[in-house]
Amino acid sequence: MKREIPIDQLQIGMFVDSVGGSWFSNPFWRSRLKIKTSEQITAFVESGIESLVIDTDLGIDVADDSATPDVQPVAPPTPAPRASQARFASPKAPRTFGKRERAAETIDTSKRLVKTLFDQVQSGAAVDLSLADTVAEDICNAVVQDSVTLINMLRLKNKDEYTYLHSVAVCTLMIKLARQQRLAQDHVVRLGVAGLLHDIGKIGVPLDILNKPDELTESEFAIVKEHAVKGAALLRELPGVSDCAIEVCLHHHERMDGKGYPEGLLGPKISLPARMGAICDVYDALTSERSYKEAWSPQRAVGEMQNWDGCFDPDLLFTFFQAIRVFPLASVVKLDTGQLAVVMPAKTDNSPPLVRTFYDTLRDTIEQPEDLVLGLRANHAHIVANEDPRTWRAEDPASLIEYVMQPVGTINRTVLQHMWNGPVVVPPIIASEEDETSPQAFTWKAA
Repeated sequence: MKREIPIDQLQIGMFVDSVGGSWFSNPFWRSRLKIKTSEQITAFVESGIESLVIDTDLGIDVADDSATPDVQPVAPPTPAPRASQARFASPKAPRTFGKRERAAETIDTSKRLVKTLFDQVQSGAAVDLSLADTVAEDICNAVVQDSVTLINMLRLKNKDEYTYLHSVAVCTLMIKLARQQRLAQDHVVRLGVAGLLHDIGKIGVPLDILNKPDELTESEFAIVKEHAVKGAALLRELPGVSDCAIEVCLHHHERMDGKGYPEGLLGPKISLPARMGAICDVYDALTSERSYKEAWSPQRAVGEMQNWDGCFDPDLLFTFFQAIRVFPLASVVKLDTGQLAVVMPAKTDNSPPLVRTFYDTLRDTIEQPEDLVLGLRANHAHIVANEDPRTWRAEDPASLIEYVMQPVGTINRTVLQHMWNGPVVVPPIIASEEDETSPQAFTWKAA
């Protein structure tokens, strides 16, 4: 029996039959699914959905009669004891362990399907493109539920499984970037498939070249560069492959300054999917261990990518940083609170962004520097823009950044004031701070 229930009655064990509203209101890619985790419930609640329809023949019912069924039964059966009730009454495994288990399962399944798909292409056998769709849809669901754990675990791939997991990782990053841009559902899935197939041309590159630990010779690099054209040719021969996948495969090594390959396209001529593919491909390559290099930390990778002038679309690159929640060290950013902040070193490779606020643009006020860990919840501050501190009258941005990154207790407000050219409203020192040489005289709070 199907019945509509308010969102606050959703429980583990229920089968969701349908959800009202647009696809973006629905946090999952499959409209019908069984609720297995508390994270799924959280995703529905945070999506803003007010009600949904459950199928009690395929899952558990609500514990009371407050929901209204489509057809009232003559004698509603008494719900049987639910496994979810016993589960909540017993000790739980650590939440992180569950997340990692689910991400590992998604990664393992995706890797096996990608290997099967690539083997079919390489052998000339009939190619089942539905495998690519299955992987993309599964990753879409995984990204919605917990993209942080999934992306972090994909960075841990070893050298031997790089080929397949790189495809899975680029698929994941493409989906994450597409969702950050709020693209339509069909575009998101299509971009995920494109990320999955972007390097399919490398099946024709000899393994001794792909896995060579030393620098490639000019002739070897020329062979590697052929993978873009050959991969696109392979995809054109397969029925049902989208133009988007062919475009990403062919042009994900183009650069905005026209110095990429295979066609040397200038920025305006490079499609959005190809520009997205370039960013996702390079980021995963930099943060992965290869036969010829160690893995870089995410913060180092995004910092280097930002410094490579002419390689990437700068606006799209910043959107990518927002999507993966990793920002270049020592960059100046603007928060949705109106504050300017400097990006500080992350506690670990998997930590949320850490920033130090120092200026309120809304009140034109120097603030007491404060460290903020930017959480994942909507009520926490978020980075909304890169900022040039000179726009806000910083005389020497490099010196300003270096000074703000000092230990908070050593920052002198007078020194910080002198780094600004224009008039800035400075909150007065409180009455007890009579000695201008005392440590207290060198601290202040926003008015």
